[in-house]
Amino acid sequence: AVDLLWPDLRQDDVGAFAEFTRTLNATWKLRLGGRLDAAHSEARAADGLAFNRTIRSLYVIYNGARAADTRRSDVAGAANVLLTGKIGTDLITTIGAGYSRQPPGATERYRAFSDALGGGYEIGNPAAGAEDKYELDWNLVWHRRPFTVTAGVFGSLLPNYLHRARIGVTPAPAPPPPGSIVYGYRATSAEFWGGELEALWEPAKDSWLHLTLAGVEATDRDAHRRLPEIAPATLNVGVGHAWSASTLQPWLELGMRAAAAQNNPAPDERPVFGNTAAYALGSLRAGLTWRSMRVSLSVENLFNRQYFEYLSPPAGPTPAGGTLLPGARVPGPGRTVLFTISHALP
Repeated sequence: AVDLLWPDLRQDDVGAFAEFTRTLNATWKLRLGGRLDAAHSEARAADGLAFNRTIRSLYVIYNGARAADTRRSDVAGAANVLLTGKIGTDLITTIGAGYSRQPPGATERYRAFSDALGGGYEIGNPAAGAEDKYELDWNLVWHRRPFTVTAGVFGSLLPNYLHRARIGVTPAPAPPPPGSIVYGYRATSAEFWGGELEALWEPAKDSWLHLTLAGVEATDRDAHRRLPEIAPATLNVGVGHAWSASTLQPWLELGMRAAAAQNNPAPDERPVFGNTAAYALGSLRAGLTWRSMRVSLSVENLFNRQYFEYLSPPAGPTPAGGTLLPGARVPGPGRTVLFTISHALP
């Protein structure tokens, strides 16, 4: 990949993967998987200027002498094991464990010294090492008409999780203005715990009610606080009916998407994530089939509510559009209508 946002940045990755599945007995099946990668990246224009200083020298100022070398080679990959069992007439379970190693992304490793969202400046860390991840997950699927229920939980530990942090201030002389905050990327120990519940109820032919509830908690174990870049818990509900015996086979679904309130636990590191209130949005979806044509209509945010996504950024300083002032939170889309016609070729 050649990324022109960070001038003349090149990343190469070559690897191989393999998977093996074996049926152990009438109840259990085992799957093993593995992947091995050799990755190399290089910022070949690191001697370009940013505010009358070379980007390479800025890498060193904020990340240490090792950051002067922008050529990095990493051994990466993954290994996983998944055990699947039919433990009852209507019950299937899966138990998985895995390990992965992933090099930092282009922004984390090579971002040039440039404006940061939320104010200040941001710079990558060429000396950053690869992230290790250890994970466990468990899922249970229960199916007995008219119900299907899937529940799952997972946990993962990243002992060297690379995240955005305040790493210093700009020195004199200007530009940039001395004393401005500088953000960079540092490793910390982090753990993630989450779960998801999905349920489908089909009380009658061509009628359904489905529900999905999901959430994740993530903790910076070194700073003893939650990680700020995690979205709030969400709930999705939909109830619908289809008239499959009709000539046009119309269908209709009413839905709701809800998100919990969320406060930013680390505004010093992620000032762009503002505290947000809980919200619930309605939706309407419908469609029909006529000969070889399919027609569908989707209306999101049905009641045109104003809401704010936790991970949405503030408006930029220029240009300001409409009544949105610079620095104000960008609201989510209002009522959005999408009409689609598709045609199946013979």
